[in-house]
Amino acid sequence: MSYCTAADVQALNPKRAYTATSTPTLAQVGVYVTQIGGEIDTVLRGRGLSTPVATPAEFVIFLKQLNAVGAAAISERAMFPEAQGMMGGTAAASLHWRQYQDGLKFIREGNLPAGSEAVALPFSFFESNIGVESEPEEEHCWPKSKFGKNKEF
Repeated sequence: MSYCTAADVQALNPKRAYTATSTPTLAQVGVYVTQIGGEIDTVLRGRGLSTPVATPAEFVIFLKQLNAVGAAAISERAMFPEAQGMMGGTAAASLHWRQYQDGLKFIREGNLPAGSEAVALPFSFFESNIGVESEPEEEHCWPKSKFGKNKEF
């Protein structure tokens, strides 16, 4: 199931007009929306969630935006196929694709909302270990600092 529409994709770049005669066509953008929605649902099912996701509302909004960004990346690449060389297409396509991949990574690895309550990702080691009184037992090999004392740059 898709979480967005072709209008949501077009809203990411209002200068693009998807019509019956554009490249890509409005129908093709609809196919991209469905394909990206299917990929999102596959990743969600891999995390044990039933799809389509309907709650919490904040997570559904996130999925709508993620679906639109992924479809916008493919649409932009389809609009400018000659730009698919070594640099990966247009700047907008590359930006949208990176945002989409980051969103999928969050779904695969992040703390997903359970029921109606979203769980925020920890911002630090301290926040992720609140209430843990013991020190880590394993010895850590910290990388050498790139900036030493008394260096001029």
